[in-house]
Amino acid sequence: MASALRMRFRTAGGQAAALFVLAGAVGLVNVLLPGPSNYNRPVVSVINVAAMIAGVLAWVAPWPRWSPNATLWLVPVAISLVCLSDSYGGTPSTVYGVYFVVVFAWVGMWHPPSTSVRLAAPAAVSYLLPVALSDVAPDDFVRSVGVVIPVCVILGEIMSATIDKMRQAHEAQERASAALEAAMITDELTGLGNRRKGHQLLESLEEGHALMLIDLDRFKTVNDTFGHAEGDRLLAQLGEFLRGAVHNSDEMFRYGGDELVIIQRAVAEHPVDVAELVLHGWRLLSPTTTLSIGIAVHVAGHSMSQTFGEADSALYAAKKAGRDRAHMHGLSPAPPPERLRLVRPA
Repeated sequence: MASALRMRFRTAGGQAAALFVLAGAVGLVNVLLPGPSNYNRPVVSVINVAAMIAGVLAWVAPWPRWSPNATLWLVPVAISLVCLSDSYGGTPSTVYGVYFVVVFAWVGMWHPPSTSVRLAAPAAVSYLLPVALSDVAPDDFVRSVGVVIPVCVILGEIMSATIDKMRQAHEAQERASAALEAAMITDELTGLGNRRKGHQLLESLEEGHALMLIDLDRFKTVNDTFGHAEGDRLLAQLGEFLRGAVHNSDEMFRYGGDELVIIQRAVAEHPVDVAELVLHGWRLLSPTTTLSIGIAVHVAGHSMSQTFGEADSALYAAKKAGRDRAHMHGLSPAPPPERLRLVRPA
């Protein structure tokens, strides 16, 4: 509860609500103090109660559903209450301008640069409103608008510019942190998760999840025949292919060398069918060499290492049976496919 209140107070609407309630409470306390003869205490009390009600409404309003500029509607409400209170003698002349400063400080805190500049003219007119409603227009009061409003605008713009720079720096830091975090768990060559990410994914295996261990057939021969640059290109091609070949719920990583892993989270399709689709799609690309896939389904009570070992054994069986195929732990190997070949890259 306390955490939710703190989070609410850290929003534009929450802080405005607190300022409304605080100003209303201070005004009500001020009603109890001795004042001038033209002080209309009942009306001023109503105005202060209205300020507190405005604060409650600002607190419960669904600001996140609306435009960020929606909170600017609180500015005319606040200034109107200040001017009305002053018209009925409820705002001491020494603090009248302070309320405007507080309003512009809030604007600078929560709204972008130039907002305070756009509010300058209507704020100046509002500032002089009590003079228009009064029979007496003190010279010092009229002259003060030329000081108070510029000070408000300057303060608001300084705060807006400062906070905007702080926000940009914070966003840049978050982007850099996210990029660094992603780089720490991403394999640079394939664009899939790296071994560090793989351990995290393997630890998250649940009953029914399928683990597919993928290996490029005769990868050493590819490197020896066509060079390591072709081997790297082939791995990069495989990573790109896999990212578009599996479901969004499936996760992939490079375990090491030419071994890649798919963890099939969804159980709507049989793992062997998914693996066959991967093999078929890879063949359509006319790659330099083919794939073999070993499959194991995680069983409750088994360790991650045990499931990975079963997938590795299934991969070995697929290789032994002729490569370019998928084999699932616990099933009999399928008949051998066409003779394996290496294709010279274009």
